[in-house]
Amino acid sequence: MTHQWQTDTSGRPDNFVMDSGDASGRTHNGPRCTVCGFTFCEHCWPEGWQQTCPGPPPEGMEYDWIGCGTTREPEVPELTPVIDVGGPRS
Repeated sequence: MTHQWQTDTSGRPDNFVMDSGDASGRTHNGPRCTVCGFTFCEHCWPEGWQQTCPGPPPEGMEYDWIGCGTTREPEVPELTPVIDVGGPRS
């Protein structure tokens, strides 16, 4: 299954859905899959565009993807329970 990237107003993958900085002041940004939640920094790891989507996680669970700033390939994500804190989820 291919990732279904969240899109911007023009219908293109939104490369700033994930947008953060690190301690050294570098900026990391990239897309997010609307099915599994996979995100990656398109600068640190451009191969992320070719990753296969594992599909939606089971009900009440979410995938725990590795963080940004790494150049290694993501491992098979672990499933973790979704904790509802009462606010909207992005």
